[in-house]
Amino acid sequence: MLKRFNFKQSGNQLEGYAAGEPVGWVYVVKAKGYASDPMTLAVGITAGGEVAGVEVMASGETPGVGDRTETEEFLGQFRGGGPFALGEDADAVTGATY
Repeated sequence: MLKRFNFKQSGNQLEGYAAGEPVGWVYVVKAKGYASDPMTLAVGITAGGEVAGVEVMASGETPGVGDRTETEEFLGQFRGGGPFALGEDADAVTGATY
């Protein structure tokens, strides 16, 4: 059986409701990567405060290096947790040139 959800938008936040109760939120955020254009991400948060998922909506990152941030292997590390400290709770993607 499908659950019926209602949504209410406020700025960059989308609130989800089922039977009048909040079930989660989706935030559309921009983050600075290596490329000149910021990455645009959609981040889903459950009513319990955990990350439900992360989706890259736009990115100009370097193919083969920065675009690894768009893979399920990278994005999956955030699901089911939060808040995160870089280097402690989440792995970063880096590349070196010389």
